[in-house]
Amino acid sequence: MMLACAAVTAQQTTIEYNSDSNEPSTIMNGPHLLILETDDAGTGQMGGGDGDDGFARLWFQNSSDLSQRWAFNARPHLGAVDNDSVLTQPLVMAHNGVQKFGFGADGTLRINKSYTLPDGTDMNRNGQAIVQDSSGNSSWGYIDYTAKNATTGNETFRLHEQSTGAAVLTFSNTQNADSRWYLRGDPSNTSGVNAQLNLGWTNQGSIDKKVLTLDASDYNIGVNVAPDEDFTLYVVPDITKTSQTAAHFGTFSAGTKGYVTVNRPDGLGATTTIMKLKDDNSTIVDVDVDEVKINVETTVRNGPLTVFNNDIEIGGTSGVLKLHRVMNMPPSQTDPATCEEGDVYLQRNSAGTNYKLRVCNAAGSWIDL
Repeated sequence: MMLACAAVTAQQTTIEYNSDSNEPSTIMNGPHLLILETDDAGTGQMGGGDGDDGFARLWFQNSSDLSQRWAFNARPHLGAVDNDSVLTQPLVMAHNGVQKFGFGADGTLRINKSYTLPDGTDMNRNGQAIVQDSSGNSSWGYIDYTAKNATTGNETFRLHEQSTGAAVLTFSNTQNADSRWYLRGDPSNTSGVNAQLNLGWTNQGSIDKKVLTLDASDYNIGVNVAPDEDFTLYVVPDITKTSQTAAHFGTFSAGTKGYVTVNRPDGLGATTTIMKLKDDNSTIVDVDVDEVKINVETTVRNGPLTVFNNDIEIGGTSGVLKLHRVMNMPPSQTDPATCEEGDVYLQRNSAGTNYKLRVCNAAGSWIDL
């Protein structure tokens, strides 16, 4: 069927025809309407001259403004592409000659010449999303956010809850789909949550355990418990290293002991103090970096005190060494086998009736005091 008239004016046109074939060469049961572009392969070498573009067109206009139009344009022949050489054998919707929406014969979809979706021929894309490169080309892949000049108002990535509740991000796998780690954040002060961010674990059943809680109401932190008042962890930025450990907590293992290492922040005019322990505002222990001294106001020690290769000195104007029961030196019935000058011990006889204090002289012999 061919339409030979240049213009048709009518209220309504009905085309009655039995179209049973997708093959246009079958005249008796081909398409209801065929728009056939002739002598124009879009190469500029046929009857239309240099203006040939190979498009078959269907226009939509309104007589109130004939300068505006929508059009369905198609280049269905082999080897044809759209004007940007993105879509093969394209069918496009254009406004005033500018492509807005288009399909390619391979299923590629292009929107506004800015977003090109993949053709979908490979559907084995479990867990992948359509991602776009800097040129606007889209493909299947995993989401990968790279650094940008982000701010709190222009985020690299944002979770936004469309309610007054918390936003939740979970981590799971197929081994046990109900068991998962989660980040649950509520930036507001609603429902008594005090603007908290929770890191926790749940089995979607009987367990929903908060492991770490950050509380923005008073900027506190809680580890496995509710946020602790006046508990602050921070590292002063340093100028000599790219990173610096403020504290290290070593775990216990068989044959070893757990340990804690605390480092004094370097640079930026930091004080010489490595660590302070306080009772309210009163310093109990002050570990100093210059002489590695521990200044103790009051110390009560239960158990033995051993000092290796050093003296015990009592300083200050009123420093006094006080020993309960004067001095507790268990008496011996025999002299120690060896001694060094100044060693002292208490000796008693076998009957326990006579005691004497003995000291080692320069010659390494015991003499009585």
